[in-house]
Amino acid sequence: MFRPLGNSSFFASTTTLPFPAVLRISSSGIGKAPEAWITVVEGGPDAAFARLRDGYRNTPPVPPCERELPAVFNEWCTSWGSPTHDNLIALADRLKGSGVKYLVIDDGWAERPPDAFMQSNGDWIVNRKAFPHGLRATADAIRERGLVPGIWFEFEVCNPGSTAWHEISRQLHRDGYVLEVGNRRFWDFRNPWVHEYLEEKVIGLLRENNFGYLKVDYNDNIGIGCDGADSLGEGLRAHMQGVLRFFDRIRHELPGIVIENCSSGGHRASAAFIDRTSMSSFSDAHETPGIPVIAANLIPLVPPSRSQVWAVLRKSDTARRLHYSLAATFLGRMCLSGEVHELSKAAWETVLHAIALHGRVMPLIASGAARRDGCPSISINHPVGWQSILWVTSSSALAVIHTFENAPLHAGLVLNECKNWRVAEVFSEIPGSLSLSNNKLVWSNPGNFAGAAVLLEK
Repeated sequence: MFRPLGNSSFFASTTTLPFPAVLRISSSGIGKAPEAWITVVEGGPDAAFARLRDGYRNTPPVPPCERELPAVFNEWCTSWGSPTHDNLIALADRLKGSGVKYLVIDDGWAERPPDAFMQSNGDWIVNRKAFPHGLRATADAIRERGLVPGIWFEFEVCNPGSTAWHEISRQLHRDGYVLEVGNRRFWDFRNPWVHEYLEEKVIGLLRENNFGYLKVDYNDNIGIGCDGADSLGEGLRAHMQGVLRFFDRIRHELPGIVIENCSSGGHRASAAFIDRTSMSSFSDAHETPGIPVIAANLIPLVPPSRSQVWAVLRKSDTARRLHYSLAATFLGRMCLSGEVHELSKAAWETVLHAIALHGRVMPLIASGAARRDGCPSISINHPVGWQSILWVTSSSALAVIHTFENAPLHAGLVLNECKNWRVAEVFSEIPGSLSLSNNKLVWSNPGNFAGAAVLLEK
């Protein structure tokens, strides 16, 4: 039972009762608290997490291009901060007709001082050496190849070398000093001038250049708070409410935009940001062996339909490495990067197989219940043993299996949920090493650092 506290009044909207159910608790009046969700289920913590996590399923309104939850390509690990019109068109030519929907231009598209490694965030002036005809020409060329162009911003900050760096009266302060972390200063989103400035620099650029996808990055932390309120913490809260209002403004001004929530990969995997974006990039661990472990760890927190898992593909990758990287994307939304335009014919065929199967099973990943098996690794950076994630619906299931250091001779997954089912498709370096018998899926002698995805159907 929930009773009013002080001047607050509570209401709850529920699913079918009795439990399991989700109650959405809000308050109004003086001292309004953030919304809270409460649930009770039969089962363990994973079942409770899944029920709460699924509350994001229908928010925000899904842009039409997101209905099939398509794959993404981000060129960050291709150019490492030096995108150009020419290299983006080379990527678009390779990705045309592949099943990838979005091609995202990452950091490096704006002008930078001659001695700076990265661009000077804040002014957001297009680098005409890299994009001699402007961003619209590149975006249009990407669309001509059947892809939706996307672009990266880190619009909450500014860096040395930009004119914006010197706008200190419109930036956050702490104890009277401009708040500076590393090489970043932070716009004060309580200030209306900041919203109008970014309306022009961010929303205006997206609209004028016909972008359909926005990656929002945020790579430093302002700490315990800022001046301008009763306490540093209240200053932080009010500032962050301003940031969220600007996210809402982007969606209002550009209702078809797909927004990616990124923050050095992970430290904005919170309800307020997940609720306002189409997907979240879960980690900057782009090429580490721990990616499958991190992705599996995030399943209870981030809806898999919104959890972007990267596979960085290199022309030097072995078949084993390709399958290991690509299999991890079956733990959420597929995001590719790297040298896809330089892959061999055989390697590209492997990628196309992964994209096609991922597109086929994405509805299952989005709506199925997940079960984790294997031997949990103490270390994410140096994983040992093996793990599996089993997605199950009433008519199909997907087993995503990875081995790590000291892999067992046989990885066996008991499929009590999938009695009398059959193997419909296998994505693996050696498909014949996987077999299903007596409701047990066995991977024989997989070796270290192997990855596989197995589709099961009735």
